[in-house]
Amino acid sequence: MKKKHVITITAVLAASMAMSVTAFGAPTDIQGHWAQNTINKWVDKGDISGYPDGTFRPNNMITRAEFVVLVNNAMGYSKSGYAYFSDVPNHYWGKNAIQTGVAAGYISGDGDGTFRPNDPVTRQEAAAMISRILGLKQNDSRAYRYTDSYAISNWAKGVVGAVSEAGIMAGYPDGSFGPNKVLTRAEAVLALDKTMNYKPGDKEEDKEETKKEDMLLTQSKLEDTTVTGDLTISDRLGTKTITLEDVTVKGKLIVDGGGEIILKDCNIKEMVMDQKDTAVKASGKTTVEKTTFKKIGKLTGGDYTDVVVDKELSGSITIDAKVRNLTLDAETDLKLGSDARIKNMEITKNADKATIDFSKAKVEDMVVKDKISIRGSGDIDTMTVYVSDVNTSIRPDTVKTKDGASKPNYTDDNDDWYKPSRYRNVTVDRNYSGGTYRNATVTKSGITAKNMTVRENLYIDSDVKDGSVTLEGMTVYGNVYVKGGGENSVYFKDCKISGHIYAEKTYDKYPVGLKLDNKTAQALKGNLYIRSNGADVMGLESGNGTYLKRIVVETSNPVELTDLQAERVDITAANADVKIPAPTVVKELYVTDKGNGKIELSGTIGKLQADNAITVKGSGRIDEKSGKVEVTEDVKIGVTSVTLDKTDLTLDVNGTAKLNATVKPDDATTKTVTWKSDNEGVAIVDNNGNVTAKAAGTATITATVDGKSASCKVTVNGQTTTVPVQSVG
Repeated sequence: MKKKHVITITAVLAASMAMSVTAFGAPTDIQGHWAQNTINKWVDKGDISGYPDGTFRPNNMITRAEFVVLVNNAMGYSKSGYAYFSDVPNHYWGKNAIQTGVAAGYISGDGDGTFRPNDPVTRQEAAAMISRILGLKQNDSRAYRYTDSYAISNWAKGVVGAVSEAGIMAGYPDGSFGPNKVLTRAEAVLALDKTMNYKPGDKEEDKEETKKEDMLLTQSKLEDTTVTGDLTISDRLGTKTITLEDVTVKGKLIVDGGGEIILKDCNIKEMVMDQKDTAVKASGKTTVEKTTFKKIGKLTGGDYTDVVVDKELSGSITIDAKVRNLTLDAETDLKLGSDARIKNMEITKNADKATIDFSKAKVEDMVVKDKISIRGSGDIDTMTVYVSDVNTSIRPDTVKTKDGASKPNYTDDNDDWYKPSRYRNVTVDRNYSGGTYRNATVTKSGITAKNMTVRENLYIDSDVKDGSVTLEGMTVYGNVYVKGGGENSVYFKDCKISGHIYAEKTYDKYPVGLKLDNKTAQALKGNLYIRSNGADVMGLESGNGTYLKRIVVETSNPVELTDLQAERVDITAANADVKIPAPTVVKELYVTDKGNGKIELSGTIGKLQADNAITVKGSGRIDEKSGKVEVTEDVKIGVTSVTLDKTDLTLDVNGTAKLNATVKPDDATTKTVTWKSDNEGVAIVDNNGNVTAKAAGTATITATVDGKSASCKVTVNGQTTTVPVQSVG
């Protein structure tokens, strides 16, 4: 950091900010103002002054040029550099100060060659300048703590987080930062005072570590952050995929929003599941000490210490993870997935008539204190029962009885004993039609299942291997798990699925092929999750334009989306390999994980946003992109906006003027502007934007590029511009 200098700005401000000197006395309008002490300190030292009427006007805005003058004097910058900005002419009062700022390295202007010296400086622009002055490390995750982090420009997130962590700029009482609010005179003084006195290591985090601070998460990603209080995932995030990486929560992680919560290398003291149907996926070194379910949901992966279901819920809780202690303390059904490994499990006396559904799960020690039903297949090492009439399809290795209870009743999984449901489970190992069942499992290839109603889940078992299965007219109230099937081999025809489709084939190394007709795709209420070996997804009928609401790619194995339309695609796996051939259209595609993947594109992506690196190659088209997107080969980049340097223009008859169009983004494939006048009797325009007035009246000149346009209203006065005589013949 530069050596601190006393700010001697009285004369400069008199010229640049219309602030004349008030020699003595505190300003009359700062009594009780939050920056009163700092302003008075500067006034007392003679470093700054107010207006002739004795006021300081602390809430007035400050322009970009004025702020540069303050910074230069505060930091002692005096070396002049060379910089040309089209809107800073030689005679502009602040040109030398702006060139000094460029030489100091904290300003660079806009990408279009302008500086906008007379525009108010915004809070995020001030943050950028201060961050560069002090050489602060960018900190995106700190910016995400603000409730309006979504409004912070992508280029500014890191610098806003940096100045916030350094304690130089802070947010408002409502938790927002106000990135696009204009910086006030008081805020400028306070920020520069802190900048001058900043010492490396003066981090806001160091001060906050000793106090409880809650945080509301309104963005889909948070990294490298310690929350000393509660972290609440906002319900405004709906069913988006939320990623927390290297996050420590010392209070509670309250899940009020998100369809899937990905925890990577996180340390969570307590997690409260308060969003229905949310799935939490933990990986790496993630540990969660306690998890409480208030709504139905799912846990996968990771290491969960204590998991408690203490509220009666309509639906079932799914555990497909490693859990040390699992307590079922309510009449709520529980599903244990194939990856579930439970060390200690207690079913309390409040769990009467609850159902525990095993899918090859393993429980080491189970204590049963109420009348429950256990179905499916898996392992129970030791079961201790305190009540009679426990029904189970799994025979434990060791059974102990207490309080005079009898041993469990061992049942056939297909018998109609199952309660509270009156429907049995069915294994489909031949062509099958009709009937209503609790769960259905397809175990043979080459068969067709038709017109069946499945009250819970439908499984395409791994025993199908690389074979084919046809599902026609099926109604599934739960999820469909595709664990087997070969290339282009699982067909959905006129099916109604209320849950999700999970493509998670693990047999051999080949992806599973999924075909959906229009009726199935449009009736699918949930998402299509692609995991494990990957998948090829396509329309069943050629050119049918299958529509899917959301596809989530959770694997680095190949994924192909053929001949369909998708409202949204999320890539959450690192090194993903996704092919989007023509005529597939994806309206929105988000890369939310570590990235480093690739997309082979000959179809169309409406909006591509990458939080982490993704490479796109091919001959397709991207209408709009943001973030870390690298485009190669012949991918076409669409135009997001066209702006004109003038929106109103007044000319005399025969007068001329030139309109200049700016096309964004800079790497748009098409930048050729088409010019048009809607009233050529009044004004005409040539191919270069040169406007010529023809007669009195009004005309609208429109510039169009790649479907985007901007207009300028031209008013032509009645008088005629005299054209000088060039020569006499």
